[in-house]
Amino acid sequence: MSNERVSLFLKGELNWAQLVGISVDEAYAMAEIGFNLLTQGRLEDAEKIFLGLVSMNPTDGYFHCVLGSIFGRQGRLEEAHKELQACVELGYVDSQVFVNRAEVALKQGQLCEALADLERVIESEPTNSPPAMRAQAMLQTVMQSIQLARAQKDA
Repeated sequence: MSNERVSLFLKGELNWAQLVGISVDEAYAMAEIGFNLLTQGRLEDAEKIFLGLVSMNPTDGYFHCVLGSIFGRQGRLEEAHKELQACVELGYVDSQVFVNRAEVALKQGQLCEALADLERVIESEPTNSPPAMRAQAMLQTVMQSIQLARAQKDA
């Protein structure tokens, strides 16, 4: 590792992965392993991988997105929201980010924020896409909950 590379890192022109020589392909191979762990329900193992990936390349929105999803599944809602917000701030605006952020917002009792994210997904995605179908299901659940609460209030 040269002084020049360290200097570029310190200036923010290289991320940690680039500094130590991890290629984009290698990082995404690690991400694939981590995502598979997530889908298997091995949240702690997936978290370790994605924490490493985020620290190696903090400007990759996908890494933040998956880490946010992991935190959300663990019930770590503030951390989940922070990671999902980082995605948006980095310009990573995949619909799954907004569905995940809506789910976290609902769990935090932030109905307006959740509805805005769900609406965004429903308007921007084809009706039969997985994010749109998930957003529709969440929206239907919210609307049913509101109707039930109104009915109970009126009774």
